[in-house]
Amino acid sequence: MRLPAFMLHLAVTAALCAGCATPPVQVGDSQLNWLLVTYQPAKGAQCTINLVGVGYIDFVEGSSPLVSDAFSTDVGNDRWQDKYQERLGLQPEEIRVWLQRFVDAGLGQRHGKLPKDALGNRDVAFMRASIDFEKMAWVTDDPELIALVRSLVKSIKTNGGRP
Repeated sequence: MRLPAFMLHLAVTAALCAGCATPPVQVGDSQLNWLLVTYQPAKGAQCTINLVGVGYIDFVEGSSPLVSDAFSTDVGNDRWQDKYQERLGLQPEEIRVWLQRFVDAGLGQRHGKLPKDALGNRDVAFMRASIDFEKMAWVTDDPELIALVRSLVKSIKTNGGRP
């Protein structure tokens, strides 16, 4: 008699939770949120994008060592001057839209380790962030995140970073 009661309880619980899903993570309106992406495509120029919740995007692109390391001291490098840099002012809400897109695409979720031959053979993004006071850092070649980085770069170049 206990087994059918347990089965009934299990069936009711399953029916009640059938419509339950993990609610999506919503990026808060803190202006202290930020995301720093250094994107190294397999082919083409690398870039660094810094989204800052207060309302701006820093964008640097080229082959200069300054693109991936703003404090580089390699001034003798032949490519030292090969960089394009821009700072774009946006509304904090527009930055939050971009941050939300990255969270929805998997920002902050654990990703597997990259194969040793990943650099130079596939697009890779080095990401660091602080979203609602949760700090994270990792390297990824996740296709959805890489596509979002490309979309952000295209948006910066065509319409000032507006989402």
